[in-house]
Amino acid sequence: MKLLSFDKASWTQRRRPGRLVTPLERRSADEVMPPLRPFTPLPPRSAEENVVPFKRRDPLRRRRRHPLWRWLKPLALALCIVGSPVALVVWLMTSPQFAFEEMQISTGERVSQRWLEAALEPYQGRNLLRLPLAALQRRLSEGHPWVEGVDLRKNLPHRLELVVVERQAVAILRRGGDLFYLDGEGKVIAPVDTAYGSGAGVESGRVLISLSEAATSARGEADEDPGRKEARAAITLYREIEGVQPSWFPGLSEIRVLGDEDFEVFSTDLPFSLLVRAGTVEYKARRFEELQSQIVERFGAPRAVDLRFARRIIVQPYVRAAGSTKASTAARRS
Repeated sequence: MKLLSFDKASWTQRRRPGRLVTPLERRSADEVMPPLRPFTPLPPRSAEENVVPFKRRDPLRRRRRHPLWRWLKPLALALCIVGSPVALVVWLMTSPQFAFEEMQISTGERVSQRWLEAALEPYQGRNLLRLPLAALQRRLSEGHPWVEGVDLRKNLPHRLELVVVERQAVAILRRGGDLFYLDGEGKVIAPVDTAYGSGAGVESGRVLISLSEAATSARGEADEDPGRKEARAAITLYREIEGVQPSWFPGLSEIRVLGDEDFEVFSTDLPFSLLVRAGTVEYKARRFEELQSQIVERFGAPRAVDLRFARRIIVQPYVRAAGSTKASTAARRS
């Protein structure tokens, strides 16, 4: 190793005039500095002495997040916003707390509460929110002939409310030897269980409609059925008479179909029947009431009074036997 050495003469030498003298040179010129001690290197250490007593900790490394973490937070937030309502809906649709267990029924005389309970028994225990109301309405309407419509309402958590609208029978249809209830549109509702006689309409509070022989023997499909066409025409005539309200309307008992537009009307307030044509009842009924007393006074109790013609009223008397006619003639001559 090279030792540092200083030249004493260079330090004590006077500087040439005119040259700037530094403070160090000025100081060294006035006083002589002692020489520096020679440098002596430290003896080498052993391997044990070179062991550092502590280990310097490495600086903390900053972890860099994976780029995927940037999207996880907004994705989790979106799942919470969207998933919470979905989870709520799934819970409502599957929870047994909303099971169908009770029914509140409002019905009439024709549709019994027991029949409704039996019809809805397969749906007992199902989730009330998942009950298909349209399918239930169709099931009830098609399953009973007197059900015209059903109003269903869900009352959480367990109750289903039913309001049944029944079909109203306005007449009784006689077709051959069978009797059927008819609604206001001329549609057959259901067969009549009780066998009625000639006063069936009055006893039941409904008018009796008798079809013609041609319609009774003929059968068709749906609206092409002649019997159904005649029944609709008879119902239309009944509505027309109801609108006019003649004096014999309260006792109206039977409407017999003679043809397409010709009908024979029976009333307990008249001793004879009336032959009428659809669409002319209003004028003919008023004209007949004006002449009713004269007809009864002159003809007594005829078989029928024909009101189908425009300018005349035809009275049809009963046809008497030949023997009774000769006896009456002899009595008048004597």
